[in-house]
Amino acid sequence: MWAWVHVITLPAMDNELQVSGGGLGAEAVRCAALAGELAGNAAPTGAGSAWLASQAAVGASHALVAAAGDRCVARIQATAVALDTAASGYAENEVRSAALLRVC
Repeated sequence: MWAWVHVITLPAMDNELQVSGGGLGAEAVRCAALAGELAGNAAPTGAGSAWLASQAAVGASHALVAAAGDRCVARIQATAVALDTAASGYAENEVRSAALLRVC
């Protein structure tokens, strides 16, 4: 018998959004790590159990779960890239804004 449980604890949400380049970058790193962790999960392999009606059905189910996992990993990886891009854009905007304030 097998079981895998992956528990993700999310931080409590505040009512207002606070953004920083470092925070966006840290979130990008966290998403990339989570995607790597999810990619490491796999459905069990091996012979089907005698109590299962169809080993082929179990195999098909495992394939569907694996495909869903792959889609989830791809979405989290894309989120990590988007957050990293946002962090860079945020930092560049801060530099431009500071330069404009010095000119005024």
